[in-house]
Amino acid sequence: MSCFTDILLQNENNCFVRFIGVNRSYTEDIAELDRLYGSWDYVRVNGLMPPQDKDELERLRHEAIGFENSFEGARVLALYRSSVPSVNPSIEKNLVISLLYWSALLETEKGVFVYSGKTGYKEYLFCYFAHLKGWQVLMLMPVGEGRLSDVLLEKSDRIALGEETAADIPQFVPRLNHAPHRPPAPAHTEDHTGERSAVTGNIRVKMPPRPGRGGSPVRDSRANTPPRPNSRVSIPPRPDRNGAPPFGADRGRVPPRPSAPSRPAAPPMNSGVGWRGLPPRPANNTPQTAPRPAGRVLSWSDIAGLSGSVVKLEALGYAGAVSAHGSGVAISSYGYILTGFSLLRDSMQIKVKVERDDKTYYARVIKYHTEHDLAVIKIERLLTPLPIFTGTPEPSIGQPIYLIGSGGGRLNNIYEGTITGFRSYYGYNNIVFSAQQEFGSAGGALLNNCGELIGLCFGKAYGVHAADQAVTSRLFEPFVRGFLV
Repeated sequence: MSCFTDILLQNENNCFVRFIGVNRSYTEDIAELDRLYGSWDYVRVNGLMPPQDKDELERLRHEAIGFENSFEGARVLALYRSSVPSVNPSIEKNLVISLLYWSALLETEKGVFVYSGKTGYKEYLFCYFAHLKGWQVLMLMPVGEGRLSDVLLEKSDRIALGEETAADIPQFVPRLNHAPHRPPAPAHTEDHTGERSAVTGNIRVKMPPRPGRGGSPVRDSRANTPPRPNSRVSIPPRPDRNGAPPFGADRGRVPPRPSAPSRPAAPPMNSGVGWRGLPPRPANNTPQTAPRPAGRVLSWSDIAGLSGSVVKLEALGYAGAVSAHGSGVAISSYGYILTGFSLLRDSMQIKVKVERDDKTYYARVIKYHTEHDLAVIKIERLLTPLPIFTGTPEPSIGQPIYLIGSGGGRLNNIYEGTITGFRSYYGYNNIVFSAQQEFGSAGGALLNNCGELIGLCFGKAYGVHAADQAVTSRLFEPFVRGFLV
């Protein structure tokens, strides 16, 4: 194995590495990289060309307006502004247009991106952009790092291969019948080589149409007959299940099944990345008085034993200083943590501290929702998740609760209180409770007396009366459903 493939195997989720200089097996190692990873989720380019078409430029100018509002765009521009001494709005807009134009290379959600061309701040920032989107990024710099600033270089790891000298790196041409991560495509005799890409100069490959789709002929597998055009198969209608039996039917006929009630219409999709859509709103938003949860009621010491599932978060700003404190709740054994997006919005890095662990972990943002202030981050560590309350009865006024969070920057304080009311939020009821939380508890766990997560704290609501609130599990449970392992 070469050093390139070793890095990719050791960092399967995400990595951003610069390889400086050339070793003896440089060309062979690149060929091995192409051979092992040269499938549809692998991109290797020897340069990035700026957009030239006028219509394309006009389209990209419109897209550039909302670039800064995206999570990846805000971070890339923040890094650019901190590394370039004189920021010009026109130059910044040209940078955004180039990033949007090159982002067409990143067709899948994740993959391997290898860059080996001329490296300026634009090319480096695009590699950082790909890294933020979840790609494994390798930058090959045979002649050295050039004039990149230290602010930029600290975002990636550095590996020195050998002498800094020019190297002839061949173009990568994807092959149709080589797909190590997926079943190989069928062989075809036709030439499917398309035009040369205007972005990278690489030759695009056109996949042939699949049989039986788009008007292509379908061959009858039951006989050696010539190809015939597509045809639909007519299925005879089923007998009426709810109507009277046909004449001559058996008397022991199964009685008709009752018709199922119609489901409510699905709610419209909301903004955010990967949001699955909220469940239908309850018919009555007014909480009803209900008995305490049916599960086993835990003692204070049992509740305190759950604090290892709540972590402390520190958001680092542009200069590496701590800009905000917060908390997070483990929702999966594989390191997935639920927290509030407002803590991560302007941060460059997120440090995570776990109870009874002296090591500091750096989190990666997996999913977020701006309107509902929710985010899922991940660290490379096994965690003990908290069970999310999804049953009945609903939380009620007067119900005892426990709050676990890193208020005041201290890891995992535990407070006891009761539910004092509810406030409407996007058709759901935020839980208002009496436990006085401190700054830094946002993203902490609100538990019932059975140790189940019934809410996620998001801070204080300042009005006529200051009150501590939490987002109900009915709102965030669909958001994290795919991570509950």
